[in-house]
Amino acid sequence: MLKNKSQTKTPDQLDIMMDDVNLQIKKYTTSPEELAELARFMSKIHNYSIANKILINKQFPNARVVSSFANWKKQGFFVQKGEKGIQILAPVLVTTFKNDVGFWKKISEATVSEKAKLASNKFETKKATYFKKRHRL
Repeated sequence: MLKNKSQTKTPDQLDIMMDDVNLQIKKYTTSPEELAELARFMSKIHNYSIANKILINKQFPNARVVSSFANWKKQGFFVQKGEKGIQILAPVLVTTFKNDVGFWKKISEATVSEKAKLASNKFETKKATYFKKRHRL
């Protein structure tokens, strides 16, 4: 199992966020009016997964545009003091390899000798997608 500083606290936060998404989905499926409202909201916010659109709608139902801090800055807009971002789930692709001892390790944490063996394809590798909590404005 991979462990790093962010992974030790992230699963609890992700579980809470996913539980919240599931509760919202149940709410939308029990009421045609709620489902219609969700559809209207989803038509305004593009380039996000359904789960992220639900999270955005719950946190800020009047959102029209959601983007990263860097993108807002590039567009010439700046965050005002006291403003807070919206939490979303962002995918992170991680490549791991099985080292000489048989443990899976992130490629970014490979030693120089391990990197040499990776370059000559002497280690088994695999890619996995994890999710991290991110903020958007």
